[in-house]
Amino acid sequence: MLAAVAPAAVPVVSPLAAMSWIAVVFLAHLYFVDRQLPVFDLGAITLLATAVYCTVPLLGFWFAGLRFTEFSYLPLYRYAPLPRDVGGFAWRHVLYLGCFALAYAVTRGRARVATGQIRALRSSAIAALFVLAALLLAYFAVLQFWFGVSYDPSYSDLGTVVAPETVLPLILRQLSQNMFAMIVLIKACLLMCLMRRWADWRWRTTLLLWLLAEGVLTITKMGGRTWYAMLLMAAVLLYHRLVKPLPVLRATILALVVVGGMLVYGMARDLGGGIASVKSAEFSPWATMNEFQALYGIAYEVQVRKAAGLLGPVPWQIHFHDLILLVPSQLLPFQKVDPCLGYPQTDGVGLGCVLGVVSVSLVGLDWLELACRGLLLGVLFAAIHRWYSARQERFWPTAFYLCLCLWSYYTFRASTFYFLYFTIYRFVPMLVAVRLTQEVLRVANRLTILEGRLQA
Repeated sequence: MLAAVAPAAVPVVSPLAAMSWIAVVFLAHLYFVDRQLPVFDLGAITLLATAVYCTVPLLGFWFAGLRFTEFSYLPLYRYAPLPRDVGGFAWRHVLYLGCFALAYAVTRGRARVATGQIRALRSSAIAALFVLAALLLAYFAVLQFWFGVSYDPSYSDLGTVVAPETVLPLILRQLSQNMFAMIVLIKACLLMCLMRRWADWRWRTTLLLWLLAEGVLTITKMGGRTWYAMLLMAAVLLYHRLVKPLPVLRATILALVVVGGMLVYGMARDLGGGIASVKSAEFSPWATMNEFQALYGIAYEVQVRKAAGLLGPVPWQIHFHDLILLVPSQLLPFQKVDPCLGYPQTDGVGLGCVLGVVSVSLVGLDWLELACRGLLLGVLFAAIHRWYSARQERFWPTAFYLCLCLWSYYTFRASTFYFLYFTIYRFVPMLVAVRLTQEVLRVANRLTILEGRLQA
């Protein structure tokens, strides 16, 4: 890579080459250990998701002619960093990625997750999933009708949608945001049930039509892409886990299509009339702002302001956010500061939408903290993978492991242990709700049978 680029691009391509090397060696190691491509593997998914967040901003800067434009993330365009600045800052990402890969590869050991069937879910549990999905959809329909609040609005209607914090009490907002995410978990469980029956063309057709319908609804609404991207990713992972192992070429093509499709959809949605409607000499699709570039840009601005002594007082809650997040706000004598919501909450200054691990480390121990976070996460995820490997034939451990794979990108986008909040406040309540609904359905069925006998 370095030999094929212009000298001016070497500072940017160097960390790209390093991260590519780390990813290739890591995946090759897992492949030779398990004798199969590590598709349904928490460590591999986490590393690839992190690598996408780390490399897309560098690739965009490189392919746009080593510049950021007026369509890029505003602070990056305003600072107009040189290639040595962009590439030099990216070595933090290389350090984090390398530490995670090393810790996971060393501590994971031989824990192969083979392609094959899992135990079937009871019919009462499947019925409970459908009942819960219907109740949740009805709840959010009432919420939108009565209060005008939507948790999945179209981006074209953002000005007319009522913000939940303006009309809903805190407890209802807390419940609603987690209940909405539970819909995706229920869809993932139903997807598992359908994927188990892939050999039957009727169930296979139902699954494909469902995914197509979800995609059409997402595109026509021009809303958030996260939920549909998670559903697509779950379908790919489950196909490899339950139906047939994906070969290297097909897995690579699928990954590029999904990531590329999400980026193109985001540009078309955010630019309104689409890419073709943009008339500007500064416009480059590579340099157009996206979530990956914004995350990099926020971290870069934090570093610039920190170096210039312009970073305001950082709340101490930022450093203990992963633990504080697990406690309801009503029980805390102080205000939470969520890195996933934006760094104006960090010091009250600047632009941005999310902080991410790099930004949080910058206001902490910087390089040392990044290395420790990567190492610790690698060891923890390796332990979780070994735990699942011993229970891989069971439905609910597979569902939990799948959800961790879907949430893994939050370990870089938000903070290292953000997935603990999702586990405690989303997966566990969903599982408890399924069990309770299952019992209610059983009791109702027994009462119906008893009533029939009495009438007879």
